[in-house]
Amino acid sequence: MFKTENTGSETYLVYTMEKGEVTDELSLGMLTNNKIPGLLPASYYMRDGERLIRYLISSKVSLESYLTGTVSRKKLLMLFKTITGAFLSSEEYMLEPHQLQLSISDIYVNVSTSETFLVCLPLVREVAAPDIRRFFKEILFSSRFETGENGDYLLELSNYLNSDGGFSPAGFHQLVSRLLNGNERRPVTPEPARQEYRSVPVQPTVRTEAEPPKTPASAAKPEKEKKSFFKKKEKIEMPPEVAPIGGKGFLIPGVENPVTMNNFQGKAKAEKKEKKPLFSFGKKKEAEPAAEVKTEPAAALVRPDYKKPVATIGETTVLATPTGGETTVLGGGSSPDIDVAACLVRKKTGERITIRKQVFRLGKEPSYVDYCIKDNTAISRSHADIMRKGSSYVIVDNNSLNHTYVDGLQLAPQEQAELWDGAVILLADEEFEFKENQG
Repeated sequence: MFKTENTGSETYLVYTMEKGEVTDELSLGMLTNNKIPGLLPASYYMRDGERLIRYLISSKVSLESYLTGTVSRKKLLMLFKTITGAFLSSEEYMLEPHQLQLSISDIYVNVSTSETFLVCLPLVREVAAPDIRRFFKEILFSSRFETGENGDYLLELSNYLNSDGGFSPAGFHQLVSRLLNGNERRPVTPEPARQEYRSVPVQPTVRTEAEPPKTPASAAKPEKEKKSFFKKKEKIEMPPEVAPIGGKGFLIPGVENPVTMNNFQGKAKAEKKEKKPLFSFGKKKEAEPAAEVKTEPAAALVRPDYKKPVATIGETTVLATPTGGETTVLGGGSSPDIDVAACLVRKKTGERITIRKQVFRLGKEPSYVDYCIKDNTAISRSHADIMRKGSSYVIVDNNSLNHTYVDGLQLAPQEQAELWDGAVILLADEEFEFKENQG
């Protein structure tokens, strides 16, 4: 059975072992003696005859709470990446898959980075391994996503999860990592092949003096028996790019004497003929200019959706220690607006904070909360939530380091307390007054 409790400034998720339950000594040793990526740090001890396993969850929120608002592309992909990463890490440390608790109430999230941390329960039990594919599908199809973002990544995730083939945590982890890097619907052609294509130089079609054209065999032999098709003798003009060649020359229809290529150099610049000569004598049709081969693939490789990462907020300062002077900005919304509004009055500044959301988040992480307490480092990243329930409001503490108080009474982690008009809320040492029906 899981429950939360405070020990000093830390918050723990505690599992009390029942009679007959046996610990897996190998898994317990791996878990308590190593810092395993994606898993909550754990310790094993006995108290009053009870065997306890506790997990540090300070300043983290449950995945259930995290998903109550809208989810962005980056946050969802990071959730999926770290969850699959936890399963891959557990294999490296010889932990059994069924020991990982795959429930949104038992998974905890760092709201600054969207990293998830799973609970590993090192017990010997005959239970089936969790259905990780089904778990991801439930999150994908039950979450609300931010508007204005390209949804192609959702289609790729859905196609993978609904495919007929077997689900692979490693394969899904690779897909999510690729999407996190902005590579959506990339061509199957491997990258080296594309680089080789771009590096091939375009061969010039203009002949130069250094590379004389080869005269076709049919044109090299004088055709003495052929008669001219022209009544009037004309001189055929050749392009200036044609290089001189040696030899005695050859006959051209309409011209009596053999002609060498040297006779035609430099004449094309004087006059441009609108009509093409009837006979080209083996000359190949000029290719399109090399300039039309555009070298744009390199520009296309720049990720259009890349955004500079937002700096994260520093660690929460435990009360009774010197505090800093961080300045942050208000965060974005997390849930739909409601018609009836309440408000908070911040005693330090007199600011009135309107509450028009089903779930209103308070803390110092600007990318996550609805109101950012910007000048008090004693506040946790996601300190507390105010939630609308029917016609009333409740407040819940999110495993904060310095706790939440309502009219002087401290709330336990995840405990909900009803609010009324005039209630005094204390987040660490920051005081607010709750005002109802301020619409």
